[in-house]
Amino acid sequence: YIILFFFNNKIGEIMKIKEIMQKKVIRANHTDDIFKVACMMKKYQIGFLPIEKEKKIIGVITDRDLVIKFLATSHNKEKTIEHYMNPSIITVEEEAEIKDALAIMRKEKVKRLLVTHQKQIVGMLSFSDILSHYKEEGVLETLQSIFTIEVPSSPLLSEIDSFYL
Repeated sequence: YIILFFFNNKIGEIMKIKEIMQKKVIRANHTDDIFKVACMMKKYQIGFLPIEKEKKIIGVITDRDLVIKFLATSHNKEKTIEHYMNPSIITVEEEAEIKDALAIMRKEKVKRLLVTHQKQIVGMLSFSDILSHYKEEGVLETLQSIFTIEVPSSPLLSEIDSFYL
């Protein structure tokens, strides 16, 4: 297990999430339709939106979710985003250290975390936020672990591989 330390400009101080998080969090409403959410993502050049209902976050949606859950299943008739969002909300406290956020990202295999202060959403931290501040070895290892896909071996896959190789 690698322990990562991130320092800011003051030597010896550990960098907190609140120092690099994005404070403005664009949100979608649970009743918004797919088209509106896609347009929001395009307008703000983002691939992740928290979904709220009555001022409470009830889930999140990514651009990948839009493709996999909606476009790839053309038989879907539901248009509101609530039917396609992921109800799993993964958060990190703003006072936590960057290494803590990386550990959560690695464990949950996600690239974005909602940041909280006293259980209220106050920002968002993405893996690219971390990468833009740090280019250390441990960050790249976390990225690799998030995007590593384990494919079970099978005789059929081996046969296919040998055919194409």
